[in-house]
Amino acid sequence: MASTSSTSSSSSPRQMEEEEPVAARNDRSSPPDMLDNIPPLPLDVLDNIFARLPFEQLVLTSRLSRDWRRRWEPFPNLDIWFTPGIFPKPDVGTLERCAAPVRSFTARVGTPHYHRIGGWLHALARKRLENLILRFDDQLQRAVLGPGLFSCRALARLELHGFCDMPRAPPQGFGGFPNLVTLVLIDVTLPFVGGGAQLERLISSAPQLRVLTLDNVEETWTIRAPNLRVLKFITDIDNGCRFTEDLPLLEEAAICIDDPIEFVAQDLIETLRRIASVKRLLFDANTVQDWGSWTLPFFFENCWDLADSSMKMLWKGFCSRT
Repeated sequence: MASTSSTSSSSSPRQMEEEEPVAARNDRSSPPDMLDNIPPLPLDVLDNIFARLPFEQLVLTSRLSRDWRRRWEPFPNLDIWFTPGIFPKPDVGTLERCAAPVRSFTARVGTPHYHRIGGWLHALARKRLENLILRFDDQLQRAVLGPGLFSCRALARLELHGFCDMPRAPPQGFGGFPNLVTLVLIDVTLPFVGGGAQLERLISSAPQLRVLTLDNVEETWTIRAPNLRVLKFITDIDNGCRFTEDLPLLEEAAICIDDPIEFVAQDLIETLRRIASVKRLLFDANTVQDWGSWTLPFFFENCWDLADSSMKMLWKGFCSRT
């Protein structure tokens, strides 16, 4: 009888485990997360850590622990960049987790990920992106930027490097990029009727534009940018691009035309007159002959550096007649 009582009053280990609350069993079976014991870090320290991480690694900090699951998300002014040598492929949902504003997005985009660009631009526009730098390396398959580019109204810097097509701007409701300070377009095409006019509009609607680079952008356009400080214009042929007004604040200019077939003397003189206040000038038009017979009816009074033989020959021809 005692034996029976003893057996009935005691529980086997299996019975005890079955009677243990589920939550307690889960806590006991899960290894302790030691990283949750990391003391809170000052915001400036976290900011420093996040700034040093490429974006694909920054997102992975969410896996460190429960406390770090969303640690990076509330920080505004992120500089989104990626490990050199890789083609980034963040999904739109991840970009949506970023706090606004996003200071910059820099990426070298591979051909398999061209289809992601439109989604990125729409998401970044909602985050009030300030600086956009995209690079494309595939000469055989050009990237096509979606209309989301024109939703990024907060842009202060726009750089498109290599082999991409800019989309047509919306016919209504697009007023340019009013905060734009730097515009760099290299091997960019505007493959539609009125592409040159759209480029003019982008430039003229940016009253704060200070730096402009147009390298192998084969459109016909004129430049209206009275606050411009730095100009770089490179083209294989003279495509009729001119300045419609003086650039009185210009400090540096590099104008290189490999085959200026239509670049007659009067065009040259008018172009140089518009930038006569420049301080540092490189002008190279290799196939123009007989520089020494040309004269300029004005001085480059502020210029302290005339680079390249073409400009020096023109200057020498001018000085010999004064």
